[in-house]
Amino acid sequence: MPGGQIINGLLTDKIGGKRAMLIGAAGTIVMNILFGAASFLGIFGLFVAIWGLNGYVQAFGAPGMVKINAAWFARRERGTFAGIFGFMINLGGSSSTSSGRHCSLDLRLSGSERRSAPLAMAVLGSVDSLLHRSNLHVYRRR
Repeated sequence: MPGGQIINGLLTDKIGGKRAMLIGAAGTIVMNILFGAASFLGIFGLFVAIWGLNGYVQAFGAPGMVKINAAWFARRERGTFAGIFGFMINLGGSSSTSSGRHCSLDLRLSGSERRSAPLAMAVLGSVDSLLHRSNLHVYRRR
């Protein structure tokens, strides 16, 4: 959401890169849980609203990463880091699309199982975030 990145860029300058990344990650997890729960209601407008909010909270990620990038890396290292970060974003987008297609087509999930897929992705994302957070604490102690 380009508009969100502009607004969130200004907010990130006030709150800092780490907090902006946390808001983006936690907000995305919450939106995925809400998206999965809303599938049981089947209201299209609710899906659109949740999807829009999801785009907004995800827009906290780029300004937060730019702020962290500027603080942690020397000027000559930033391009390499930005390239790696861009590759990871594209890899994540394509792998989530292909894994979602795999789950719904190859495994022949029924309607109720398909509705629980966003909830399962949110739970897995939460566990992954906690594991990464614990690894950051280990890395800082070295």
